[in-house]
Amino acid sequence: MYNQNLNRIPKTYFGRRSQDVLREIKGKNIVIISSKILVEIEDIKKIVDLLSGNEVRLIISEHNNIEEINKISAEIKKTDKIISIGGGNILDFSKLICLKLDNPDLDLKSINQANAKRKTELIAIPSTPSTGSQVTPVAITHTENGEKVIIVNESLIPDLVILSPFLLKSISQEKMAEFICDIFAHTVEAHVSRLSNFFIRELAELNLNLLLSSWKKYKENPEDTDALEKIAMCGQIGGICQGNAFVGIMHSIAHQVEPIQKMEHSAILLEVILPVLQYYKEKTNQEIYSKFIDYFNELGLKGKHNIFEGADEEELSKKILNDPSIKTSPIIFDQAKVMELIKWIKMKK
Repeated sequence: MYNQNLNRIPKTYFGRRSQDVLREIKGKNIVIISSKILVEIEDIKKIVDLLSGNEVRLIISEHNNIEEINKISAEIKKTDKIISIGGGNILDFSKLICLKLDNPDLDLKSINQANAKRKTELIAIPSTPSTGSQVTPVAITHTENGEKVIIVNESLIPDLVILSPFLLKSISQEKMAEFICDIFAHTVEAHVSRLSNFFIRELAELNLNLLLSSWKKYKENPEDTDALEKIAMCGQIGGICQGNAFVGIMHSIAHQVEPIQKMEHSAILLEVILPVLQYYKEKTNQEIYSKFIDYFNELGLKGKHNIFEGADEEELSKKILNDPSIKTSPIIFDQAKVMELIKWIKMKK
């Protein structure tokens, strides 16, 4: 039997006073990386105020691609700490900035575990609940041509995470529903992954129960801070699951449909979760999929888009098959099976 292990989990502050830990952060040259939209939010301004007394530089990220990473890291040159505030794109961008700062000659297109280590301290403050990037050794970026580059390196796990429920209050209910789907997909795909183990499966089932109860509480009152705290925690736990067992074909489809339909990653997952679970149940006859289908139906989330509209399905199936996420799916896919699944999803709509 091969040795099983879990990735390092960064020190995490959570709850209503989680941001206060920033008062203890000291540094001569602190860089905050965020997006143009987020810096206008009052709670982001409060975060910056907590760092008063330090030399703070704010960098606005507009494009998460290798060209921008190389450019920004060259401009920063050196920093004591990077504080990343944002969703998955911002967190991934910041993780790779840190890695590039400490390895200036690194080619991000050919990175592996052996040739890069991060020394620059990284603090992650997710502004969305579903990314999970704050606890994974994975970062996604893009080439100048828009092709996705998925980088796996243990040094990409941040040093400290702050889960602030107040950053989630500006999210609309419709968008929150999509984020719930992303957390659900991370959790379920990690559970059935070919890299899963007893610890991950137990953690995943705990997370599904917490997600369902928190979502019900949120729907009763979207301003409920306790519900938002729990949803943020569900995102973190889902991230731990996916960071250790990875995901599967739901994410492979989402990754490849995004640039075609110009849809958000989480919105695509809303369309594929249920039909993929039904497909797995049909092909494997395993009862666990009935349980997951019941969980998802109880969330009460419904899709409304034809994600394959106008797509060259044969070409898309090739891209889905080449996506790294597909490798840990519980079923071994070839192109014929991917095409079969696409037709299945369309039929179930």
